Order: sequence, then structure tokens, then C-alpha cells
Amino acid sequence: MEMVRSDRLWAKFLEANGYRLDKCVGQGSFGDVYAVTSIENDQQWAVKRLVARRNIQEDSYVMGEINALASIQHPMVVSLHEVLFTPRLACLVMDLAPDGNLEMFVLNGKQMKVNTSSTRNPYCECEYNVKPDRRKLRNGDNTRAIITRPECVLLQTTIRTTINAEAKRGSFISPHPTGEDRNNCACYTSSPLKPAFLISTFTQVTSAVSFCHSMDLAHRDINPSNVLIFNKNLVKLADFGLCFRACRESNAQKSIGSEFKCTDYLGNNHYLAPEVRRCEPFLALPADVWSLGCLLYFMLQANHPPIGNSNLTERIDMSNVLSQVTEDSLRDKCRQTLFEVCRSTVSERPKARDVLTLWNT
Repeated sequence: MEMVRSDRLWAKFLEANGYRLDKCVGQGSFGDVYAVTSIENDQQWAVKRLVARRNIQEDSYVMGEINALASIQHPMVVSLHEVLFTPRLACLVMDLAPDGNLEMFVLNGKQMKVNTSSTRNPYCECEYNVKPDRRKLRNGDNTRAIITRPECVLLQTTIRTTINAEAKRGSFISPHPTGEDRNNCACYTSSPLKPAFLISTFTQVTSAVSFCHSMDLAHRDINPSNVLIFNKNLVKLADFGLCFRACRESNAQKSIGSEFKCTDYLGNNHYLAPEVRRCEPFLALPADVWSLGCLLYFMLQANHPPIGNSNLTERIDMSNVLSQVTEDSLRDKCRQTLFEVCRSTVSERPKARDVLTLWNT
């Protein structure tokens, strides 16, 4: 499509519908996400652009996501503002998350977005009262900088990162080191997220999932890239492109828990329940519960969980996973939650609402 290949035509399409194109903020296999501004009131939104090879309204994934978002009204689920259609294009206008997603925060150092005058990052345990040493290098059209942060990374360790518009104004988005350097980084010798932020984030995501499950709706793609950060007190669950209606045939059957099984085995491999990875028909709601446990593991370890078919707690060193959690009550809470939700036997997993109760106990 010309509109997809041409930035000019894409911007013109948005303007015709009342939005000014700002920038692309995310790219994925199912579509791209753009930051836009309302021409009428200057409010910022995110536009998720989905393209189909046939009539867009015949695409079950696209229409499933639109219908799900239109039916869910929950403070921890991203809101759908409007949908723009062309024959082969759907543009979902939704809440814009200023701080990106949880994966960006933890793995790419997005949580390190700091001003040189800042003393502490609101999401991370590290101190930032040192001025970075910037020495610009030229590499074609790209301006790069060497940034030394002795209070965050190893002494004498330098990190190269592209200077964006914010960096030129004095704030920086810098990645953490990887491999052996990362293991010795001060940011990773303690929990990557503050306890209050970890507790709040898992509570909000579990609350969102529990609400969706009460509507017989499974998300099926719970992972840190689909948890959007709006501020240190608010996160929202996003991307319902793989959602599944786990409907029962009648209210009478609902009382005995008769659910339709899903035969679509897509998703992030690290967060898929064992029965999904085995590509056997599965109950989608319990599979979401497994993914919640994997999300908690990610927040504790700043790493994706190991892949396997046994109980997650049998494949990890729990003492190492919890070693940087200093609060006894939080350590016990995390241990018990991981043990309960990441069971390989589907019938032994709690429901999402019970996970929320367990977590808040």
C-alpha cells in the first residue's frame, strides 16, 4: 500500500482525520505504533497501524483486538479512543504511554531516563548524581556519545548510545551493559525495580487480567513488552491482538467450568505455558496465569524466564531469583506467587482473581 510505504501519504492520511504525525514509537510483526497529536486540542495519542492482505474487517485478529478493547473499560487496560478504517488498514487510536513499556524499562535501560540534575531515578535503585562525560563521535549521519556513569556501571566503564533530541537537551536514555559487565553493574546488584514499583505493577497487571477473565476474555500475550508505563504509579495492559473468547455454550455449563479450548499457539516463547508450547489444544485462561508468573520473574531478574515444560520453580534457583529482594514480606510473596502460578499441571494453577488475592495478602 502506498500509504504504508510513504511517510508523506501516511502523515497526510492522519491529518485528514485530525491528527498530526509525531514519530514512530514501536514496530512489530503485527503493526507499527506512532505517537500523534490531536490537531483540535493538542492531546497526544498512540496510533497502532494494522495492515491486512485482504479486507481489514475480515481479519479475525484485527477485529478481535478492536472488539476486545471496545468492550473493556478498566483503568489498567489501555483505552481505545477511535478506529480509522481503510479497506486494508485499521488505525487504533489509544492512550500514549510516555515511558514506553516494561521491557524497554528493564532491558534497554529506559528506566535510566534521567536529567543531569536528577539524584535518583524513580523506578530504579541506583543513584544518578554524576554528570555524564559526553564526547561526540561522528559516524556518517549519526551523532554518538560516550557516556561514563561511575555510580551506575563499573568504574571506568563507558557506554555508547545514540544521542536523541532529549540527550541534546541534557537528559539521557542509556542502555545498561550486557553479559559479565551487566552482572557487575550497580543497577543489577540490586533489584532492577524498586519494591513499591514492582508490587504496584504486578498488582495492576493482575487486576487487569482478572477483569478480562471475568469477561471470559484471555489476553494470550502477557509479556513485558505489552505492559505500558504511564508513570511510576500507573501501568496498563495493552496489545489484545491474540485475545481469545473463552466462552461457554450456556450459563448452565458455566457453572461446571466448560471452556472452549484454543488451538492457536502464538505468543512470546518465554512466556508461553507448557501446554501452549506443546501445541496441544489448551485452556486460554490458565495459560494467562502462567504468563503472569513469568512476568513477575522478569521483573525480579531483569531477564526472560527459562523455557521448559516443568514447573518454573523447579528450573530456576529461587534463592538467586530472590537474592536481591531485601524485604522479607516481599520475598515470601514473590516465592509463593511463583510457586503457585507457574505449575505445569493446568488444573493446579489458581485463577487470576485468586492470584490477585494471594499477592495482596
